[in-house]
Amino acid sequence: MKAFACLLILCLSSPVSVALAQTSPAEGAANTGASVPAKTSIQGQPLSPQTLSAALKTVNALLVEMKSKDHASGYGLLSPEAQKSETDSQWQQMITQMQDLAGARQRSTFRFGLLTDDLPQAQPGEYVVIGLNSVFEKERLVETFILTEVKGRYMVSGYHFQSPDAPAQTD
Repeated sequence: MKAFACLLILCLSSPVSVALAQTSPAEGAANTGASVPAKTSIQGQPLSPQTLSAALKTVNALLVEMKSKDHASGYGLLSPEAQKSETDSQWQQMITQMQDLAGARQRSTFRFGLLTDDLPQAQPGEYVVIGLNSVFEKERLVETFILTEVKGRYMVSGYHFQSPDAPAQTD
């Protein structure tokens, strides 16, 4: 099995993850000489049924578009901030690369959902994080979707996938 490894939002250089509309608190620390410890887990609270339903509506719409053969990759479901940092072409390339590596999606099951305002290297704000266990033709992956509310609708501000048996990375 190919190894897909990266931590949520932390591996911006990895070709198999996309962390959108994020700023690094380490940038500010670099000027002061302070070091920012890497986070290895996310703390949050359970989602209300209404929030979970609204967030899953966006995730499901994105999965349908990602599966589509007409190149509708779901770019329109990205938050405005995400679209500022990721072009449609870059998003398409990442989706194509994931599909080339993993094959076609066979099924996905809900893994977790949480509400947090404390994501590593993320801009301040409230985030909904949804995790799925997904089975593809060639791979099993854990997918993580980071969503933000924009004008009453949840939109994708980050997407990440990794092998379920990938070792955790720390800096």
